[in-house]
Amino acid sequence: MMINSSCMAGWVTPAGHGKIKQYYVEGFTPSKVIPDKGELPLTSTSHLSSRCHSSPFAVTATPNNYISSKTHGVLGILGWGLFLPFGAIFARYFRSQPLWYCFHVSAQFIGFILGLAGVVLGIQLNNKLQPDIPGHQGIGILILVLSILQFVLAFFVRPDIDSKYRKYWNYYHSWVGRTALFFGALNIVLGMHYAGAGQGWKIRYGFILASTMLACIILEMLLRLKKLDEPTLPSNYAMNTI
Repeated sequence: MMINSSCMAGWVTPAGHGKIKQYYVEGFTPSKVIPDKGELPLTSTSHLSSRCHSSPFAVTATPNNYISSKTHGVLGILGWGLFLPFGAIFARYFRSQPLWYCFHVSAQFIGFILGLAGVVLGIQLNNKLQPDIPGHQGIGILILVLSILQFVLAFFVRPDIDSKYRKYWNYYHSWVGRTALFFGALNIVLGMHYAGAGQGWKIRYGFILASTMLACIILEMLLRLKKLDEPTLPSNYAMNTI
C-alpha cells in the first residue's frame, strides 16, 4: 500500500492502445486514491509500468491486501489494546477477588493468541508488500519476544509463593509486562500512522486507550488509599503466644 505517495499505472485498452495515468494515494479506501494528481513527471519515456515515489510501501494495493491490513490492525488492537491490558489490571487491582488469577490468565492467553495471529498476518503482509517501516516491525518483534518470555517463565520458572526469590520474580514479571504493554500501544499508533488509517480508527483506539488509562489511574488511587488505611504493626511488636 503506497500511502502518501505518487504512482503511475498503465494498461492496454481493448483496441490495443496503451494508456498511463498518475494517482496520488492518501489512504486505503478508493476515495483516497486521487487520479491525475502526484509528483511524478509524465514524459515520452514513461511506458506501461508502475513507479512509486517516497513511500514506505512498494506495491500497488489490492482488495486482499486491504482486508489483510485491516485484519492485522484489528487483531493488534484487540490483543495489545484490550485483552492484555485488562489481564494486567486484574492482576494489579483485583487480587482480593477469589477468581482474579483465572481472569488474569484467561485474558492474557486470549490477548497473546490474538497478538500472535496479528504478527503472523503482519509477516505475510511484509512478504507481499515489502514495506519500509523498520520502527513498526522492530517493535512488533520486541513485544512478541517479551510476551513469549512472560508466558514461558510464568508457567515454568515462577518460584513458589514461599520462596525468597518470589518478590524479585514479581518485580520482573510486572515491569516486563508493563514495558510490553507500553510498546504494544506505541506500535498500534505507529501502525495506524503508516497505514494511513482514517479518523474512525483513531477515535476508536483513542477511546479504548483513554478509558484504560483512566481506569488504571482511578484503581491505583483507590489501591494506595486502601494501603494507607491498613493498620501496621511496629517492628518490635510482641505477639501473644498464649
